Amino acid sequence: MYHLRISAILVVIIYLTGVTEAVIYQCDHYNPDGEYTVRHCTLHGVTVVHDAADIDFSSEYPRPYWFDFQHSQMDEIPRALFTTFPEMQTIDFRETGIENINKFTFENAKQLRHLFLRLNKLTSLNNFIFKGCDRLEWLDLSHNQLQEVRNKTFHDIRTLTRLDLNHNRLTVLPEEVFWELPELAHLSLNDNQLVVLDRETFFHSRIVSLNLNFNRLREAHMVDRFQSWQRVHLRGNQLTSVEIPPVPVEIDVSHNNLTTILVSYSNILVESLDLSHNLFADISNVSALNFLHTLDVSFNALQSLPLTTFLKMKQLARLNLEATNLTTLVHGLFSQQSNLTWLDVSFNRLQTIDLTVLTAAAKLEHLHIDGNNLTSVGYERLPAMFPSLTYLGLFANAWNCSYLVDLVHFCRQHSINVAPQKSYGTTLDASNVQGIYCKSSQSSVLPVVTPIEHPIDTAPPSAELSIDRLLEMMQEMNKTTEQLVQEMMRALHQRATSAVGTPVVTASCTALHAYNYQVFILLILFAILILNVGFLLWVHHNANVRRAVDRMILFRREQGASIQTALHEDL
Repeated sequence: MYHLRISAILVVIIYLTGVTEAVIYQCDHYNPDGEYTVRHCTLHGVTVVHDAADIDFSSEYPRPYWFDFQHSQMDEIPRALFTTFPEMQTIDFRETGIENINKFTFENAKQLRHLFLRLNKLTSLNNFIFKGCDRLEWLDLSHNQLQEVRNKTFHDIRTLTRLDLNHNRLTVLPEEVFWELPELAHLSLNDNQLVVLDRETFFHSRIVSLNLNFNRLREAHMVDRFQSWQRVHLRGNQLTSVEIPPVPVEIDVSHNNLTTILVSYSNILVESLDLSHNLFADISNVSALNFLHTLDVSFNALQSLPLTTFLKMKQLARLNLEATNLTTLVHGLFSQQSNLTWLDVSFNRLQTIDLTVLTAAAKLEHLHIDGNNLTSVGYERLPAMFPSLTYLGLFANAWNCSYLVDLVHFCRQHSINVAPQKSYGTTLDASNVQGIYCKSSQSSVLPVVTPIEHPIDTAPPSAELSIDRLLEMMQEMNKTTEQLVQEMMRALHQRATSAVGTPVVTASCTALHAYNYQVFILLILFAILILNVGFLLWVHHNANVRRAVDRMILFRREQGASIQTALHEDL
């Protein structure tokens, strides 16, 4: 009898000890936008230290399918999550400090589709660690410290369509690492330290978008077996030669050491090609790319262009020839560019420019001739030759101030913007018209300006338009904030009214938390509204000042003193 009592006491002690050690985390059903939804579960302050067996999770509502973590620290992923919530579809572990993934972690994650593990401390991925993720479509492992990925790491997730491995420390990849991912379409490997890739690394995947930017690749001889590639990015590597594949629509091989480009196929479908910031002296091979819509060869020492360079590019709409050491543009060079809308020939060595070279480009909208040594341009022909022209870059040329005033006046009359679109900096004591430097006398010395990369796919709006747009955005934000405040006040009032005279039978911590949360959000919204009003007034004031400055011309006397003289009323 005595022994039975001792045994019973030990059993009770063990049971109580287990209950005491077990930690249960409760779902908070507010999503990141502050909306209350029973399908969303946010878990706060979760702590896991190399043993996830003594914790559990619960939800006030059954079957939530979106999970994220706030202010949590986990050395590994707790398996109890997928046991408790087998219908989970999306889970976000970002910035939770995860260092390791155990082999059987996801064995019950049968419905999981999106798994986000970015911004953690993972250093290696073992074989078969994603076994159980039978429906996984998106896996984000970016911004970790990965140095090793095993051959069979992704072996059990054949449904995967997007994989993010960017911003890690990978130097090499096993040849067969992606062979079990037949549906993989979007692969990001940029910002790693990859030195070489096997020719058949992507041999079994129907990849659509491949990002290998900013690695250390010296060669890129990869095989597109299924002819599925659409976007290939190899910017910022150490390539010396590249072969243009036949299928991709968009190719970026800028910021390499390229001297040779190979065009081995007869019918190449590439529409956008970025060759900027390389070591090309000759780009005659690209003349065979007759489907090109966008071409960037800026910051290459070309010096001259053969007359037939663009002869077959009848679809060419955007062309960047910035900083290519061109000394002249010969007649016939752009004879087939009837669809050209954007041309940059800035920061070359052009001393004169004959606009009739661009006679065929009647659809031209943006023309950049900044940074040459031009003293004049036949601007009287602009409206007739280019009826759609909306921007003319004139910065950093050798304009005479009087001539430049007439040129700016003419462009304004024909709604052509001339304000510099690049952030070259400002020299306040230099003669200028609307921010464009000019010579007030023959002995005047213009400030030295270095070329700045101008991405071909972006065209920044003018200052006035951006300020007006900013004001509109601020006003819309204020209206939205005011509506949220009114809705919150109405909800609080209804809660207070319904609570009067009602006996309290049970107390719910979740309800109390929701009420306190709404009060806290209300205070934040009031603060945002006040800040927005102040910022709106400040932006409006600066916009008025800038418009006033734009109407003035700054001249410098040879003795050094600066004076401000208003443009005459026509300007």
